[in-house]
Amino acid sequence: MLSSLIGIIAYSFGKDSYSIDDPRKISLFISHIRLALMTNFSIVCSAWYYVTHTSGKYRFIYLISAIWLTLFLFLLLSLTGIIVFAALL
Repeated sequence: MLSSLIGIIAYSFGKDSYSIDDPRKISLFISHIRLALMTNFSIVCSAWYYVTHTSGKYRFIYLISAIWLTLFLFLLLSLTGIIVFAALL
């Protein structure tokens, strides 16, 4: 989650923010393929915790994080991550 937020901030407000030529530049610390696979794992974990926790203040956070990471996965445009996401669905 933190890597996705830092990547979006750096991609949006960086010195190359006006040139959207390669969305793979969003992944600053790791390969975009590995980040996409870890994002898929995080989406599944967040969805699992959202389904299993029927009450509590963290349930909303699990839903928001699953939605954000799904959007981030499609912003990353990693074909491997999108295929794995489709297989997980």
